[in-house]
Formats: sequence, structure tokens, C-alpha cells
Amino acid sequence: MLWRFFLMTMVFMLLGGCGRWAIERQDARAAELIDARLPAGMTLQEFGKAFPAAQPVEASDDVTAYLATAQEICFWCRSGQGFVRSTDSFARVVIFEDGILVRIEPARARDHQ
Repeated sequence: MLWRFFLMTMVFMLLGGCGRWAIERQDARAAELIDARLPAGMTLQEFGKAFPAAQPVEASDDVTAYLATAQEICFWCRSGQGFVRSTDSFARVVIFEDGILVRIEPARARDHQ
């Protein structure tokens, strides 16, 4: 009887990880992976070291915005034959004024301005 409980628990855990693509969860995970590496008052030089692949999205005389990304490898069930490895990408827009971090926004917020 105990093995049935264990088997059912494992099945629910595996299936529970599949198909969770809510925007709020995506934003929360992006914030967790990226914002944790962006302390308040971070300089542009420190940011360049922490996110060397960041892409500039907007620049003016004193304000610069960068797209910072992070990837996370996850495992999920696709068929009875085994597991498939996939990669989730997360992005945030990081805004600097006069070379100092002032704001972090969800990446999609910049598309509507």
C-alpha cells in the first residue's frame, strides 16, 4: 500500500511541473533569477561584469536601459520513454541613470511605451 502512495505522489510531482506558464510565475521567476544579482546602487561597470551578454535597449545622455537575461535548465516529462531537457529564458530591463542602477522592469513593459 505504501508503494502505491509513493508512486502516486511521484506521478503528481512530475505532472505538476508540466504546463505552468502563467505570466505572473514567469515574472516572479525572472525577478528571482535576475534581481537577486542586482543590488541597489550597482554601477554600470559592475553590471557589465555580472551580465556580460546584456543588450542595450535604449540610451540617452544620462539614462541607459539594458536587457538582462538568465536561462534555467529544467527537466519535464514529455512521454513514457523518458525525460526531455528544456531551457527557460527570463529577461528584465535594467535602467541606469548617470551610471547607477535606478530601476528594474519586466521586459514586456517596455514594449507598450
